Amino acid sequence: MKFSIAVLSSILAVCSVTVANPVDPSLTTTTSTEASTSTTSPSATSTDGPDYPSFPSPYDQYLNDCFPIDLEGIFLIKQYADGKNRYDKEKKKVDEKQSKIEEHEQLWQELNTEFINRREKVFQGIGVDNFISDQYDYQCRLFEQWANIDRLKKEMEKLHKKYTKVHEKWTKLQSELYDYLLEHDKTAVMTTDGTPDLNLYPGFMKCFSIFYNGSPQ
Repeated sequence: MKFSIAVLSSILAVCSVTVANPVDPSLTTTTSTEASTSTTSPSATSTDGPDYPSFPSPYDQYLNDCFPIDLEGIFLIKQYADGKNRYDKEKKKVDEKQSKIEEHEQLWQELNTEFINRREKVFQGIGVDNFISDQYDYQCRLFEQWANIDRLKKEMEKLHKKYTKVHEKWTKLQSELYDYLLEHDKTAVMTTDGTPDLNLYPGFMKCFSIFYNGSPQ
């Protein structure tokens, strides 16, 4: 009997704690709502950023000189002018090197002809005494010229590789420019057979000259 009373007392004590501290469902709902509100993405409440001013193109300053060509055309003309400038410089180097090669080849040919004539005179009995020393001198001079020619040709090979690359790039730029000018041409300059005369294209030559003369060295 005492045991039953003790058990009943324990049960009543537990029930009294539960009744004294009931769980309010509204509190869990509020807490859940607050948590979800605090984790809401900031993008949902953010506003659009400020409108920044558009900066002028670096080619705006050329619009008057290149009129009626627009900014796209001015950009293509600058690319073309820079490419043409580099091409002309590389071509000049190749031409100068070729001239030196031809110059030394001419010297070698003249020296070799002189040596052959000298040897023929020896066969005729003329100047036999000095021929051995003369022959050595001719051979040394011929070898020197030939060594110069060989060196120049190797230098030419390197120059020509660079020249070829620059030429290919400039040709591509030229093609892109021609396509643009053809699309915007209102004078029929670009529709002629053969290579168009760009001197006749409005605004082109003045615009081209500005960039070509100001191209980096």
